[in-house]
Amino acid sequence: MHKVFEPPTVSTSAAALSRKDAAAYCGGVSTRQLDKWAAAGLIQRCKLGSKTVFLRSELDRFLLSRLQVKEAN
Repeated sequence: MHKVFEPPTVSTSAAALSRKDAAAYCGGVSTRQLDKWAAAGLIQRCKLGSKTVFLRSELDRFLLSRLQVKEAN
């Protein structure tokens, strides 16, 4: 049985996403999981003042790399 990927509902179309929107964009993972990936160096995050944001292009790169690993197995 294959899970069908549904595009996430993100409240902004900007290139930089808040932690909450980035988590939703990554398939609905928690913001804590997103922070773990960033701490492990798997994705990059940016600080804008006190706000942490994630670039959509960086999230796309990370998600594509995860997809390619799963397809190879």
